Amino acid sequence: MKIYNIKKGYLLLMFPLLTLCIFNIGYSKTVNESTSIKGYLYLGVVERHVEAKLEYKYVPIEAGISEVSFYLTNDVEIDELHGHGIKDYSFSKENAQIPFGILTVEFKEQLEIGQAIEFTLSYSGRSTKGFWPNKYKWIDIDPDFMILPSFTDYHTFDYEIKARVNDSDYKFVDAKNQQMTSRLNVEATSANYFSSIVAGSEMNFNQFTEGSYTVNIISNKADSVVNYLGNKSLEILKFFNNTIGEKKKVNSFSVLYRPMPDSIFRTMRNLTNDRLIMFTHNHDLIHTLAHEVSHFWWNRGNDYTMEKWLDESFAQYSELLYVRHTEGLEKFQEKVNHLEKESQRLPSLLKSDRFGKNWSDILYVKGPYLLYQLEEVLGKEKFMLLLSNLNEVEVSNTEEMLNELEKISNSEVRNMFYQKLNE
Repeated sequence: MKIYNIKKGYLLLMFPLLTLCIFNIGYSKTVNESTSIKGYLYLGVVERHVEAKLEYKYVPIEAGISEVSFYLTNDVEIDELHGHGIKDYSFSKENAQIPFGILTVEFKEQLEIGQAIEFTLSYSGRSTKGFWPNKYKWIDIDPDFMILPSFTDYHTFDYEIKARVNDSDYKFVDAKNQQMTSRLNVEATSANYFSSIVAGSEMNFNQFTEGSYTVNIISNKADSVVNYLGNKSLEILKFFNNTIGEKKKVNSFSVLYRPMPDSIFRTMRNLTNDRLIMFTHNHDLIHTLAHEVSHFWWNRGNDYTMEKWLDESFAQYSELLYVRHTEGLEKFQEKVNHLEKESQRLPSLLKSDRFGKNWSDILYVKGPYLLYQLEEVLGKEKFMLLLSNLNEVEVSNTEEMLNELEKISNSEVRNMFYQKLNE
């Protein structure tokens, strides 16, 4: 096992207004055009100021589309929205079941499949999320904060982002090139979300290797903590490559370790495009890191429907499989018993509202408990084969998952499990 200290970036503790300038490079496809986004995002850290200008080329994937909607933080005001073919827009900030606004753009006429329409969106305001300039010297433009607009319907888009920090006190974390940098190039194809964009105080880049596997730990913590995280990350990676990822292996990833209290920032994130995990829990809660690592395989469910169980419920149960592997059957069963008890009060998984009252417990409690029940029916060997097969064929909805289940079992098992998903 080799350990390398690659690079260190130094940032000052005191800083003035930070301005980030983020803009997309143009994108084109040679065969069929798809939705693409380019624009600018300016952030003033001390004032928590957000100012954005985004240019959209929207290409519908269904016929008869007369409008498109986005989730957007309700901290901002729309300064301008215009474009040829745009009839009007509305921005509703008060929505019963979601903690952000809904921006709706209305077209002058209905669009056909592949008929592109272009428009420009400008907005600004003072953000209440993502800025920790005093104690933590940290900024995280996390997808869940909706500082960058997200489609309300499942819609894939291409973007290429070139980011620059205009204040030398702050730098971006460039995980792909293993450096702290004032200029960051990001390009991706994404379903719904932009990747997180993070900038902050000094970070060291430490590389851990074993055989064909490599893990990079990005942190400013003590060597003992970094070494623990590096060794455990390799252990997690090897375990999942030999189980859920046996037919679709992952050889490397990075962990950005920035522990913060749950009351301030409890979100952990797997940025699959960048092979980067944002790990915010204390390092001794290593099983929660296993959840995030498993998202390199479980990442294809629709984020805006309960099909997200294919991501989160499977990742949560994968975490439990890692617990069983490292801490033994007794600890595993203790966690399963807790899931069983809590599941009794929860409604149907597939029939529930994605943003309803119990959505979190349904995905992280009931879903994994149903997978435990399925493993009990199939047996460990067949269940592990199912998980590996699901990743090999890249299932993206429940119907596809049930088809794979029936292939390794029978129609009776399929029907039984489908009924449990609806109970």
